[in-house]
Amino acid sequence: MFNFKKWDILFIPKFPEMIQCSNSRCGRNFSISNYSCPYCGADNLISNIVSKSRPIILWLDQSYWFQSMAFAIPLSKSRIYSDRLNEVIKLTDYQFLHTDTIYREPMRAIIHQSTRIDGNVLSNNRIIGKITNRVSQDKIENKLLNWIFP
Repeated sequence: MFNFKKWDILFIPKFPEMIQCSNSRCGRNFSISNYSCPYCGADNLISNIVSKSRPIILWLDQSYWFQSMAFAIPLSKSRIYSDRLNEVIKLTDYQFLHTDTIYREPMRAIIHQSTRIDGNVLSNNRIIGKITNRVSQDKIENKLLNWIFP
């Protein structure tokens, strides 16, 4: 069982979500935003969100991810600013837990690119930090809830 908790920062190599094939002979992950045309069979990318490796904040409604709805809030090191759908995460707002210092710098939580996340996506990922500043947690949570429930 995973021990991920609310406000953990994880590095997710497959964002947004991917699904694992239920066929026991396959079991590979595939993008939920790729679909085949029913007429010609051509693959089409439905989502305009580019799948890319990135750190995320794990936001949970309950204490643990397996007890509730979970969202991945992506983080970016580019264009650091706050507005209605973005929040700056300063170095003093989080505790960095990983030896790789690549993400030990200010980042921006991108609320409007948040997506649902499940244990299948979380299973192969490492915790790289944790949001520890209560004021930042409240700002991110309020922006996320206002975005989900306008």
